[in-house]
Amino acid sequence: MTKNIIVDLNAVATFNCEDIEFSNQVNYIFGKNGTGKSTLAELVYGQFQGRYDVRIFSGFSGVISEDETLNAVILGKENIEVDNEIKKLRGEIDNLNKLVEIKITEYQNFEEEKKKLQRECDQGDRKLGRIYKEWAQKVNQQLTPPLVNSNYTAYHLKKEIECVREISVNEVTRYIEVLKAELKHASTIPTLSFNFIEILKKVNHLLGKKVEAFEVIPRLDSLEKRRFAEEGLNLHENLDTCIFCGSKIDSNEYNKLKRYFDATEVEELKQEIYYAKLELTDIVEKIEKVILKKDEFYLEYMYKVSPVIDDLENRKRKILSSLERLQRSLLEKDIFSASEQIKIPEISELVLDFTEYNKLVELNNNSSLEEKQNEARDSLRLHYLAILKKDNSEYTDLLKNNKSLKTEIEQINKKIEKSNQEYLNLKGKIEEKNLKICDLQERTISKLQLVESINKILGDNLNSFELVYQEDVGDKGHYQVKSRIDQTIRSIKELSTGEKIL
Repeated sequence: MTKNIIVDLNAVATFNCEDIEFSNQVNYIFGKNGTGKSTLAELVYGQFQGRYDVRIFSGFSGVISEDETLNAVILGKENIEVDNEIKKLRGEIDNLNKLVEIKITEYQNFEEEKKKLQRECDQGDRKLGRIYKEWAQKVNQQLTPPLVNSNYTAYHLKKEIECVREISVNEVTRYIEVLKAELKHASTIPTLSFNFIEILKKVNHLLGKKVEAFEVIPRLDSLEKRRFAEEGLNLHENLDTCIFCGSKIDSNEYNKLKRYFDATEVEELKQEIYYAKLELTDIVEKIEKVILKKDEFYLEYMYKVSPVIDDLENRKRKILSSLERLQRSLLEKDIFSASEQIKIPEISELVLDFTEYNKLVELNNNSSLEEKQNEARDSLRLHYLAILKKDNSEYTDLLKNNKSLKTEIEQINKKIEKSNQEYLNLKGKIEEKNLKICDLQERTISKLQLVESINKILGDNLNSFELVYQEDVGDKGHYQVKSRIDQTIRSIKELSTGEKIL
């Protein structure tokens, strides 16, 4: 049963009616060129393709390639769609290849620019190298004091040129002294174990003691007379005649004096005073043996040890002065009367503590002179180079220019890296599209199968020729016509119009 179809013509201005109805199973449409036959066919396809099997023959040119061969992959609806997709992909590949060429040119331009900058930078480096060599020679020639231990080259200078710094005049002087210094060794001072407060108490205790005379001798009424008598007694022991006046010595008077000065209490107090004086003498001798020498210290410790030594020497003087006062008081002590007590207001300061001094001695003795001299030499050399650097404007300009060039080269390298990455990305996209093309080509209906199907149809309608498949380079291939009568091969373009339509 035939179903009528109505084609809407409103969308096209070519027609003078709103629609057209097809009611027959076969409908023929005639018209001159330009009257809308092809347009009507397209409207039918567009409006009814989803509901019916609509096919439009647009002529033999639709299946002929540019080189006038019948492309093997476009026969059949499925292969035509695949071929269109392949053409689209190849167009995209062509566009990508154009971008690849742009990237290659861009990359080459960057490389040329980099080479130019690098040549300028290398030229600057050579000029800087000559300056470094000249400065290194000056460093080697500096002998007062010498600034290097061994041969100093431009290589060594270049490694430390960025570390140079000027130092003060005082630092220069100090480092020169370090280089002149000889090995030094200071001696530690042992601790002096005496308590001055206790010593003062002991002396004052003795000064406060006195002995009651066993026998009173009125004429010995003063300290001077008693001392004179005691000294005379000692001088005239075992003598009969006085050494002063030549008179005979009265044995009774002699014995009386002897009893006076040799009483037990007198002897005991004399002994206490004697040992106290010995103790004071021993302390004085130990303190006097303490020798503090500043010249035993390296210059770097001098500013620390000087005030320490000055303080200790000041304390030594005060202590020795106080001890001398105590010694004198004991020496002048009258055992028959109490002496005046001695007061020392600054007694708390009369202490000799060598702890800080001995710490500095240890630091000084553990100090490596060689290391210190190397440090001094390095500091003086960097100071000398800093002056050379400051006074050379050419060096400053070269360094600044080279730094700028290296920054530009660094930026160019980033551009080169970016350009190369973009190039690789484009090549990757091209590879992806080529893989898609290969996949699409694999999805096309077998070329030989198409030949068999077409020849079967041709065999049913016309027996004079058949299609044969011809393989080309790149596995593309195309079809040719083979005579079934004499087996001759013709190209598609040699077919008559009727044969082409068939």
